[in-house]
Amino acid sequence: IESQLAKITQLISGRTFRLARQGRMDRSRAAAGRRVSGARVDDLVAGLAHSFPGLEPRQARGLAHGYGNRARDMLGKANSAARLAHDFGAGLSESEVDYLMREEWALEASDIVWRRSKLGLRLTSGQITALDRYMANKRAAV
Repeated sequence: IESQLAKITQLISGRTFRLARQGRMDRSRAAAGRRVSGARVDDLVAGLAHSFPGLEPRQARGLAHGYGNRARDMLGKANSAARLAHDFGAGLSESEVDYLMREEWALEASDIVWRRSKLGLRLTSGQITALDRYMANKRAAV
């Protein structure tokens, strides 16, 4: 666990420094809407379930906790779990990855699986490689 924590710290520190150096760090924008209180989370989960039929309760709760009021923005026009597109593993959808690349400047898989979350503890190396490949292709297409 200590080696994983050291890697997480290194990734976070390096990414934060790189963004600050590039002038792309906007903490108020990155944090806007993310936090909601316990009672509001339940309301948000219910609202997501109503607005996005077919979204599994587990997914709705995870999105509410992870994105707060921005969960609706992340979901966009997806009205079912199938519309969230490819699942990279551990519930990480293609739509979520696209959102993180667009709104939180995720450039590579490590930005998502270690900086934004701790999904690196739940994804296999093959899943992380597939995510990295997808993100590289997405960046190249822009």
